[in-house]
Amino acid sequence: MLDIYILFWKTSPVESEFLTPTGVALLAHFVNEKGACPGMTAKRIGYGAGSMESAVPNVLRVIEGEIDDALISDSIEMLEMNVDDVTGQVLGNLIDELLAKGARDVSIIPATMKKGRSGSIIQVIAKPEDSDALARKMIEETGSLG
Repeated sequence: MLDIYILFWKTSPVESEFLTPTGVALLAHFVNEKGACPGMTAKRIGYGAGSMESAVPNVLRVIEGEIDDALISDSIEMLEMNVDDVTGQVLGNLIDELLAKGARDVSIIPATMKKGRSGSIIQVIAKPEDSDALARKMIEETGSLG
């Protein structure tokens, strides 16, 4: 049944049954998604403890909740470019311009470029819907395709 319903399982150092056939059937019926516990608001929480003596705790916690889409659907993008002929004044102004246009964060990292020239790596964290405008601004302000 574990294989039929693609329920993940692993072996244990304890040579005993931790999951009964009834438990597998309940999981197969109620589990819609597998993976890490998503961000949610807990409605009910249940705890249980078995009487079997073993090397690992014989306890269980079940959480029923409502998934909060705002916690799991947020995404960001990282824009990055390398420049080696841009002054500090231009970089400072670029940070202000990008933040004003909606960048979530801007980082300028010193770097050694080809032929030993000093340069900078510009990193911008942005919402996907702001990425195009911010990328254009990066090109306009630095004159580089990075």
